[in-house]
Amino acid sequence: VSIAVAAVTAAANWFVFRWFWGTILNDPNPEFIATSLVVALVVHELGHLVVMESNGVKTHLVFLIILGGAIPSDSKKFEGLSDHTKSLISLAGVSGNVLVAVTAWILASAGFIDDQSAQRVIDLNGALIVFNMLPFSSLDGGRLAKTLFNSTPEHLDSKMALWAGGAILTAGFFLSAVGEYN
Repeated sequence: VSIAVAAVTAAANWFVFRWFWGTILNDPNPEFIATSLVVALVVHELGHLVVMESNGVKTHLVFLIILGGAIPSDSKKFEGLSDHTKSLISLAGVSGNVLVAVTAWILASAGFIDDQSAQRVIDLNGALIVFNMLPFSSLDGGRLAKTLFNSTPEHLDSKMALWAGGAILTAGFFLSAVGEYN
């Protein structure tokens, strides 16, 4: 059932993405963007799933519009994991996006896809990384920030939040500048 739910929700996302990019944004190749987004979401959530399951937490995948979810079937077991393991789970999804971007670069370098398509995949995954690392509770960055703040003395929480926000904005501007330069 879990695999069927993941497949159906991922396919539904593809159609929504294709409609949005084709109809609303008039993209000349909405199928490419829809496929790139679904692949990025699936690989991202599979990263979470692999780390959770390797730590004994049974997990189900579901994909909502723009967001996906690797949902632990036993939340108490998940909550019992160490902060270090929870950090690895949060970073596993972002690592999946890095993997997709690097794969696009390799495919372009080998001549399997054109440079413009590779750049679109890299930019898309870069944007997903920056978005996911924002320190909001439902995103990976929020979970990672919670883990960091739990290991930081209470009086340093606001300084930590400012540094984390600054680092995320700097990374976003850097990725944007690199994308514009290329």
